[in-house]
This record gives sequence, structure tokens and C-alpha cells, in this order.
Amino acid sequence: MWADIGDFIGKVGFPSFVAIFVLVRLDPALRKLTQAITASTVVTARSNGMAGKDVAEIMKIVAESKDKRRIEDQVDRVDSRQEKK
Repeated sequence: MWADIGDFIGKVGFPSFVAIFVLVRLDPALRKLTQAITASTVVTARSNGMAGKDVAEIMKIVAESKDKRRIEDQVDRVDSRQEKK
């Protein structure tokens, strides 16, 4: 095993090995953090009276969007629809 790791480091270089190692080690932690943030978002929204359908729509907007301003505009639209009900 150590010989294989040494060969790999020799082929790709130590900085590349460290980057790959860190990414592999962090992936499970990042997945758990994503789940915790999602759960927290849902609980907060529901405790503020938002319907489950609206919470799901906001989560979809956030997951698909890369433009922060666009997210805020769309979330405001979902929120204003709920206020009208």
C-alpha cells in the first residue's frame, strides 16, 4: 500500500496528492453539512409559516441558481405569493 502511494506521489507530485487526499476526505463531511443546512432551512421556513410546497420551490431555486441576486428575487416572489394567501 505505501509503495503504491509513493509511486502515485512520484507520478503526480506531492501537491497534487495532497489536493486529491483532502478532496476525498472532505467529501463526506461536505455532504453531511449540505444535509444539515437543508434541514435547518426547511425547519426555519416551516416554523415561520411557509408551506412545504413553497419551501421545496425555494430549495430548488437555490440549488439551480448561481446568481445571488436572482435567488433573492425569486425567493421574494415565492414569499409574496404566500403572504397573499
